[in-house]
Amino acid sequence: MLTHTIQLTREQKQSCIPLSIPVTEGTKALRIHFVYSPQWFEGQSAQQMVDERLADYLAELPQPRWLPSALAAYWRNAAAQSDQFVPLRNQLNFSLYDPRNQCWGRWDSPQFFDTWLTVGPESDRGFQSGGITPGTWTLDIETHGIFSPQLDVTVTVEPVFYEGKRRWYAGELHSHSYHSDGELSPQDLMEQAAANGLDFLVLSDHNTTSGWTDYCDPPLLAIPSLELTTFHGHAVLVGINRYIDWRTDIRRGLEAAAAAAQEAGALFVIAHPFVVGEPLCCGCRWEYDTMDLSNVHAVEIWSGSWRRNSLFNWMALQWWEDLLEQGYRLTGVAARDIHQAAQLNGADTANTVVKAWDNNREQVLDAIRRGACCVTQAGTVDMRMQIGQRHAEMGGVLPPADGAGSADEVGTLSVAIEGLPRGGLLEVVADKEIIHSETVDAGDVQREFSLAEPEHFCRVQVVEDTELRQPLMFSNPIFSW
Repeated sequence: MLTHTIQLTREQKQSCIPLSIPVTEGTKALRIHFVYSPQWFEGQSAQQMVDERLADYLAELPQPRWLPSALAAYWRNAAAQSDQFVPLRNQLNFSLYDPRNQCWGRWDSPQFFDTWLTVGPESDRGFQSGGITPGTWTLDIETHGIFSPQLDVTVTVEPVFYEGKRRWYAGELHSHSYHSDGELSPQDLMEQAAANGLDFLVLSDHNTTSGWTDYCDPPLLAIPSLELTTFHGHAVLVGINRYIDWRTDIRRGLEAAAAAAQEAGALFVIAHPFVVGEPLCCGCRWEYDTMDLSNVHAVEIWSGSWRRNSLFNWMALQWWEDLLEQGYRLTGVAARDIHQAAQLNGADTANTVVKAWDNNREQVLDAIRRGACCVTQAGTVDMRMQIGQRHAEMGGVLPPADGAGSADEVGTLSVAIEGLPRGGLLEVVADKEIIHSETVDAGDVQREFSLAEPEHFCRVQVVEDTELRQPLMFSNPIFSW
C-alpha cells in the first residue's frame, strides 16, 4: 500500500500535481482512496470572496440591448443575498495515467469522495476497464478551486495481486479477415480459432481497421491490430488503437510508425522478413535495412508452414540471433499469417504461447514485450538461469556480477518442457552456438545444464532428429547484462 500526504495552499489552485505510483508485475487491479480536508470553506472570508466575485461579475453585465432588465435585477437581488452561495466547496479531482501516458479515467468527488474505487479488469464508474500494465503510473491531482488557506490531501493506492502463478495462453499473432484478403469474416475467424484451442487472436488486416467492429461476443481474446503493408516490408502493429499511416516513411524506414505503436502501448512486429518478395509477393520482404530498431518489439521467426517456408524461417531465425548479438532485446514469435481456415490447424505451424497472469490485452502484450513467451507446435518450454545469487527467467536479463561474484562463474540453466508433441533433440544455444544437444522423448521434460554466463544470450530449442531438423519449439532468450 502506498500513501501520499501533501498540503496545498490557495496559490496552487488551477494546477496539476503529479504523483508517481509504482506498479509491480502481477498487479491485477488498483484500489484508490482520495480525500482532502476541509472539503468545505465557510465563514467571513468565504463570504467576502463570494461578495467580491459577484460584484465584479455584475459590473461586467452588458448594457440591456438584449439582456432583459428583469434578469439583471434577479442577479442583483441574488448578490444581495450572497450567503446562499456559502460555504464554498474546495474543488479537487484527479486523473489516472498508465506508464505510456494513456488516460484511464477521472475521479469526481461528488460520487467518490472519501470512498475506495477500483481500477482494473472491472473498473468503477469514470474509469476504463482492462489489465494493469506494470511500470510507473501517474495520478494527476487537478486543483480546480482551493479556497481554504490550506488543504490536507491524502491519496492511498492499494494494489490487488493475482493469486496463484502465471499460466500459459496460446494465440495467433497475424490473421486476415475478408476486410482485406482473407476468406472469413472476423466473427467466423475468431470462432474457428477458438475451436482450434487458441486463447487469443490478433486481427491484423492490411492497412485497414474496418474489421475491428465487425464481430460481437468473441469466444476468445480478440486483439484489434493492423498490418502495415508497404512497398518494402510488412509489420504487424499488435494492439494498436488507431489507424497508423505508413506512407510518409516509404523510403527511409518505419520509425514513425514504430514510435507511434510504442506510444500507444502496442507492439511493432516485423512480419515474414525473408520471403522472396517481388514479383512473387510484392512488398512482403523486409527491406528496411537502415531502420532504427529501437522501437521494434518482435520478429516472426516461424511464419506459416515450416516445411513450406523453411528457407524463409531459418533465415529469419538467423537474423534474429544476429540482432540479439547486437544488443537488441527482440522477442521471437510465431505467426500463421492466416488467410484461410485450413491454416489454423496446419501440422507444422506454431503458436506464440505467453506466460501471463490473465488472458487480457495488457497481460498478453506485456508478456510478448518482455519475452515471457515461447514458439511451439504444441506444449510449452520455459527456462531459468541461476548464477550465484543472480537469476533471470525467460525474457529476462541477468543482473551484472558484483564484488561477490564473477562474470566467469558457472551457473545452472533449468529447462522445463510440458507437452512436447514428438521426441527430438533438445539443444542449448549460447551466443548463436549449440553448446549442448541430447535426445528427449515426447511429453514432459525437466533438465538442468551447467554453463558459464554467455556474452549476449542463451536459449533452448527442440528440433526433430532428421536431416531437415524440423523445429518443435523455441524458447525466448535469457540475456546477459
